[in-house]
Amino acid sequence: QQHEKQYGGYIVHITKKNEEEPSELGEARLTIAVKTAEWNIGFGGGFNASGLVDPAYGVEEVEVPAAGTTPARTESRLRREEEREDAANLALSSLAHVWHSNRPWVALSFGLGVDRGRGAEYYFGPSLRFGDKATLTTGVALGRVRTLPSGVELGDAIDDPNILNNLGNRTRVGWFVGMSYSFAGTGQSALAQPFLGEQPQVPSGGGGGGDTNGQNNQNQNNQPGPNVAPPANPRQLEIRAEAQVPEVEAGQEVELVVTVKENNQAASGIRLQWTVTPQANGTVTPSETTTGSDGEARVKLKVRSTPGPGNIEVKVAPVAAVGAADSSKETFIIRIRG
Repeated sequence: QQHEKQYGGYIVHITKKNEEEPSELGEARLTIAVKTAEWNIGFGGGFNASGLVDPAYGVEEVEVPAAGTTPARTESRLRREEEREDAANLALSSLAHVWHSNRPWVALSFGLGVDRGRGAEYYFGPSLRFGDKATLTTGVALGRVRTLPSGVELGDAIDDPNILNNLGNRTRVGWFVGMSYSFAGTGQSALAQPFLGEQPQVPSGGGGGGDTNGQNNQNQNNQPGPNVAPPANPRQLEIRAEAQVPEVEAGQEVELVVTVKENNQAASGIRLQWTVTPQANGTVTPSETTTGSDGEARVKLKVRSTPGPGNIEVKVAPVAAVGAADSSKETFIIRIRG
C-alpha cells in the first residue's frame, strides 16, 4: 500500500476486542515513522569556470639564412602565445540537479552556460549539495573554442597577417567546476508543476463551505482543516506522554503530563490544545496550555460521575499557529473501570 507523503508516520492503537476475556497482555500503542524514498529534482543558477579557453595566436618575424641560390630573408610565421591566454573561461550557467532522498547530499547535474556571446557551453557531472540551496558541481564541459583556419598550422609562413582575424570555431571537451544557487522549489513537484494544469483555489480559512459534513475548517485539535493549506515547512515536534494512565474510576481526577521536544531539545512556549473523546465522559482543565522551559505541559482530567462505557481518549496537539507537522500529536487512552 502506498504511503501518503503528507503524513510523517502512523499511530497504531492495540486494544482487546473482548474486555471480559482474561488476558496477561495489556493495551499498547505503536508509533511508526515513515520516510518516502524517491527521486527529486532542483534547479539552480550560478557561474562556472571551465577549461574551454580560446588559444591566443601571434605572428613572429623569423630570419631565414641563405640556402644555395636562395638569399637570406625574413618570414612571418604563426606561433602560439600562451602567456596571453586566460587561465579559465568564466560563464553564467543554469543547472538541473537530480538526487535520491536516501542520499540527498549527492546529485547528478546537467545544464548550460553562456559566455561573451561565443555560444553555449554544456555541462554534465556529479554534485555535492549543501542543503536545498547551494550546490558545488564538477565534471565535463562541451563547447566551442577558437581555432586556426583549415589548412593553416602553427609555424607556417604567412603572407597575410590578417589571417588571424578570420579564426574558425571547433567543438572541444574540457573540465569545469561551478557553484549554483537554487532559485526554484526542489522535489518532484518542481518538475511536475508545469504539467499539472490550473489548480483550484484553496480558501485560507472561514466557514465550512467546502466541508461536506458541514463542519468548520478547524477540527477539535485546532489544526488546519481539509480546506486550509498546510505550512510550507512544518515544524517537527515530538510530543510524548510522561506517564500513561491505564484506568480511572467514575468521578476521579487525574493529572496528564506531556513533554514537547524539537530537534531533541525541550521546546518551550509551544501552545497545545487538549480535547476529550467522547466529551460526555470527561473534561480537561485547562483545554489549552503552553509548555514551560522544560518543555512540559500539564492538565487535569476530570471523569464524569456517570460516564458512558468504554475508554476516554485525550488528544493533545499544537494549535494551528505553531505551524507543526500533522504527525506532532499525542493521545492518552484511558479505560473507565466499573
